[in-house]
Amino acid sequence: MFEEWLPRLAALPTAALSDVMRRRGMDPGTMHSSMKPVWEGAEVCGPAFTARTYPGATHASGLALSQACPGDVVVLAGCGHTEAILWGEIFSTAAKQQGLGGTVIDGAARDIAGIRELGYPVFARAVTPRGGTGDSQQSETQIPIQCAGIVVHPGDLVRGDSDGVVVIPAALASEIITETEAFHAREERILKFLREGVPLGEACRRAAE
Repeated sequence: MFEEWLPRLAALPTAALSDVMRRRGMDPGTMHSSMKPVWEGAEVCGPAFTARTYPGATHASGLALSQACPGDVVVLAGCGHTEAILWGEIFSTAAKQQGLGGTVIDGAARDIAGIRELGYPVFARAVTPRGGTGDSQQSETQIPIQCAGIVVHPGDLVRGDSDGVVVIPAALASEIITETEAFHAREERILKFLREGVPLGEACRRAAE
C-alpha cells in the first residue's frame, strides 16, 4: 500500500500538503513551527513509528530503534523539552544502518555535524550539547502520541522538508496525496506564468483553465 504512495508523497512540498489538509478542516496537520531539519536539505517521508517518553530519556530512542522497520520514520514525543537531547550521531548511525527513513523529535538533538555528514534526516525542536538520561521509566512505543502540537498514530505518513513537518492520517493518505498533486500542479503553473512575465491575476486565471 505505502509502496505506491511514498514516492508520490516525497515529491510534494509540505506547504502544499498543509494547504490541502487545512482546506479539508484538518488543522493543525502541521507540527509546531519550531520543528525543523537539523541540517539544511534534510527531508523525511515514511510511515510513523511512534515512541513516548519523558523529557531527555533516551531509552525510548533506543527502544524505537530496536523495533522499527526499514523505511519507518521514528517520531519521538518528549514533551517538547529542549534542554536535554533524545537523539544524536550514534542513534543516527544505527538508524541509517537499519534503513530507517528519518527521525522527528519533540525535543532536542545534538552531534549535528556528524549527522549532516552521515546524511541521515533528523528533525527536532532544538539543538543542545547536553546529554539525556538512559532511564527507562515511562517509555512506550507504537501508541498514539502528541508530538509538537499534533496527534500522531503508528502508521500515519510523515513528510518533512525545509518548511517543517506534516502528518497525514493513514486512512486518508491516498485522498490527500491525490488532491495535493492537483493543487501543487496548479501552483506550479502559476509560477511558470509569473516567470514568463504574466501578471499574478492573469497567471491564476490561466492556471485554472
